[in-house]
Amino acid sequence: MNIALDLLFVGVFHLQQNGIAYAFLLTQFLFAAASLYALAKAYMIPLFQERPDQEVMARILKIAVPACIASSFYSLTNLIIQSAMNMLGSETIAAFAIHNKIENIYWIIMGGFGVAITTVISQNCGAKSEQRVRKGIETDGILCFALTAAVSLCFFLFNHQLVALFTNEANTQILASGILALMTPCYFFYPLLETISDSLKCLGKASQSTVITLISICCVRIVWILLFVRDNITLDGILLAYPISWFCASILFVLYYLRKKKSLLKSIA
Repeated sequence: MNIALDLLFVGVFHLQQNGIAYAFLLTQFLFAAASLYALAKAYMIPLFQERPDQEVMARILKIAVPACIASSFYSLTNLIIQSAMNMLGSETIAAFAIHNKIENIYWIIMGGFGVAITTVISQNCGAKSEQRVRKGIETDGILCFALTAAVSLCFFLFNHQLVALFTNEANTQILASGILALMTPCYFFYPLLETISDSLKCLGKASQSTVITLISICCVRIVWILLFVRDNITLDGILLAYPISWFCASILFVLYYLRKKKSLLKSIA
């Protein structure tokens, strides 16, 4: 919906950057309202009449607060990367924005599997099924790698056609296609990060997941930009911040999971 509204507000109504903001806000509002309505209808919840349960709220905040902190620092690192990208000119900025819109398809898919693994693990933790939790983590990882391969192949083969949906400018098309071709193989560093980080949150390790994310994603990107790119800003140099941070995060998450696997799974029983 976000992409469709972007095309409507920017392509049809010509609202430029304001159109992108309006599309994002409207998408978030509509999805939040629809989700709330669906939950209320499915479980017959009288909205705005129930008092929050303090124990449940504390458990929610235990997961939500670290996740919010991680998301905030994600935004900070993205601002630093975008500020570096802004120094390369308007065509590069436009190409990077187009790439982000196309790449968003992949993030939506990975986000969906993130929701799926948290649901599966949460349910089986409640059922105290250690075997199903282990199987769920393994299966989610395999599926994430398989879909990463499928999406990466589509992006690589049809990058020119995808970019052409957003612009007719030849130079911008070349730059955006080049960015997409460069980033596509790097997606294979991401599935383990998504699977294990979401699994740890369900297993009561939300804070540890946040710390690993802050170190491996946020700190690595900031250090890379400030120490290795700032004095010689190039498009490839900036883009490398993403796969390097994904690789570091995946390594740290795998090491932590393998080290704590037995204790994590035993805590379920």
